Amino acid sequence: LVVMAHYDSRPLTPGAGDAASATASVLETARIMAAGPAPVHDVIFLITDGEEMGLLGAQAYFRQHRSAEDVGLVLNFEARGSYGAASMFETSSNNAWLVDELISSTPDLVASSLSYEIYRKMPNDTDMSISKGEGIPGLNFAFLSGLFDYHAMTDTPENLDKNTLSHQANNVLATAQHFAGLEKWQSGKGDQTYFNLWHGTLVSYSQGVAVVLGLAILLLGVWLF
Repeated sequence: LVVMAHYDSRPLTPGAGDAASATASVLETARIMAAGPAPVHDVIFLITDGEEMGLLGAQAYFRQHRSAEDVGLVLNFEARGSYGAASMFETSSNNAWLVDELISSTPDLVASSLSYEIYRKMPNDTDMSISKGEGIPGLNFAFLSGLFDYHAMTDTPENLDKNTLSHQANNVLATAQHFAGLEKWQSGKGDQTYFNLWHGTLVSYSQGVAVVLGLAILLLGVWLF
């Protein structure tokens, strides 16, 4: 298991949110897990450099480091703002088992498959773009509110919301402990549709069910019209 964040920031910006927040969360998770019992899977806490220059650290690790050959799952943590809920906004393909385990692992989970569909059409990349391109399953987390602080001189510790940092850190710790402790990682087929029905409660079902629900709603709408 690789638990990943990047510690570089844009030139001349403090980078408290992007991505010192993720780096601090990963380091604290490493401290807690190192003090506890050994998990089932080995865990690599990967802090990359050169992300803002073109994902250079992630490229160096996943394409050149010998240990990358054994990586079976990546959890990446990012930021694109200074406040708001830390959400899981990107998965790898065939994500049904990942989403099911994620729901089991994390309190106050925020995630939406609609966000992922939107993100897929955007030109943005994160370090997980590299691991995903190498065929490694993964989950990508970030908080996205406060875009005016993103890549700006106002991306300071003073402007970083403490509740947001706490939420992100809880996501790092909960997911790392859960996935590292699973007896077996799956490689099942199929993607899930998932969204928050209300705060902290995530609804998840297969895309086949989504098609049936969509047709039912369409027929209901036609009937009402």
